[in-house]
Amino acid sequence: MRVESFCDNAYGAPDPAGGPYFGIEVEYENASALTDPFGRWSVVQDGSLRRGGLEFVSRPLSMRAAAGAFRWLTEWAQFNGFEGGVRCGIHVHADVRSLELDQIKGVLAAYAAFEPLLYHVAGHERDQCVYCVPWYKAPDQALMVPYLNHRRNRMFMDSGGELVKYSGLYMQPMWRFGTLEFRMAPAWLESAPMVRWLRIINRLITWGRNQTPESVLDACLSDPNMLVREVFADTMADIHDPEAVMDKVDSLGVVGMMIPN
Repeated sequence: MRVESFCDNAYGAPDPAGGPYFGIEVEYENASALTDPFGRWSVVQDGSLRRGGLEFVSRPLSMRAAAGAFRWLTEWAQFNGFEGGVRCGIHVHADVRSLELDQIKGVLAAYAAFEPLLYHVAGHERDQCVYCVPWYKAPDQALMVPYLNHRRNRMFMDSGGELVKYSGLYMQPMWRFGTLEFRMAPAWLESAPMVRWLRIINRLITWGRNQTPESVLDACLSDPNMLVREVFADTMADIHDPEAVMDKVDSLGVVGMMIPN
């Protein structure tokens, strides 16, 4: 079953520059409203923020368009003294409407396996933040992955899914918009780490959609360092020993939860 066949709402109009597409939410405190002359950003109030906090929400953007949008937003943020505190973050909605549910399982398994690396890149002790709890600490959503095709999962998401909203990766938007929401990035004030972050997410999805939880587990157990170079290429070149980062927690145990007994 393809995601676009059951998600409630179309994810806006695609960016004319071409896919893949991302919807991006950037939270800043000590912020002020802006008017983007290119129509890429809108501003909304966010009750979880303090000290004049605002959320800047993009329309669906291609990778290339997002790079320009990030540069414009961060220059505005720096010039006006915006701040990215512990309550702030960047939430990336990655468009997965074209994927089959079996491909989603591969993407989620890849996410779980590489989750320690993603938090390592995010930095700022984001693995300790209550707004983006890692799956390796709270694997509730991972336990649902073998049953994604079951109607009961849709019922769960409609009723109690908000209980897992503050996860590093949040699945409910897949039913609502056809997206997976990556929530662990901090609110950077520079565009370069934002662009790198989108490239990392895109590479994870590109690799994961051709995998199964079983193949992800096998690949990680074989040669993790080589695998990370294959999947992420230069986006993680500064991590000299990816296996050591991954071994700090039992992320592969979370992948194992996705494999039916």
